[in-house]
Amino acid sequence: RLNYSHGKLLYCVLNKYLNRKTLKKSSKITILETGTARGFSSIIMSKVLIENKVNGQIITIDCIPHNQKILWNCIDDFQGPKTRAELLEKWTKELSNITFIQGWTRSTIKKIGLSRINFAFLDAQHTKEDVLEEFRFINDRQAKGDIIFFDDVTPNLFQGVCDAVNEIEKNYQYKIKRLFFSKDRSYAIAEKF
Repeated sequence: RLNYSHGKLLYCVLNKYLNRKTLKKSSKITILETGTARGFSSIIMSKVLIENKVNGQIITIDCIPHNQKILWNCIDDFQGPKTRAELLEKWTKELSNITFIQGWTRSTIKKIGLSRINFAFLDAQHTKEDVLEEFRFINDRQAKGDIIFFDDVTPNLFQGVCDAVNEIEKNYQYKIKRLFFSKDRSYAIAEKF
């Protein structure tokens, strides 16, 4: 079932991060997203960068190619299969900040050459091992105050994500805030300390 609550929350969390007094407005911000899907979250994050006049880039990774025609479980499906590029074509300004990479995150994140990740949105594979692999990569590239937003931290539905977040909370220097929106949708915001 379609649910856009994470878009509103993602907008607010990134906006708050960008407006911290400790963040220099001249800094270049790097955002990593895993699990691009339709590109909704990427567009939201790019909109926040633009509205705040922040120099930033969004790197987003998904196993689904950007230019493959498929059905996306959205209203556009009534017009037949489309590419992600076609779904997003009206968002030209927002697309200028986004780089789409096709691949499985486990192998792809090691090849993209990022030295700093200010903000991350994780929504790719939902096994504990995959989430922890993505997390470890990001953890090594974050500083105090940086954020990781975990999607689908929903007990009994995505237990692998929940178990990974619990392990991160126990063993790493992140303060975790869990947000339960419904029995089908919960999130966690992790801030490095």
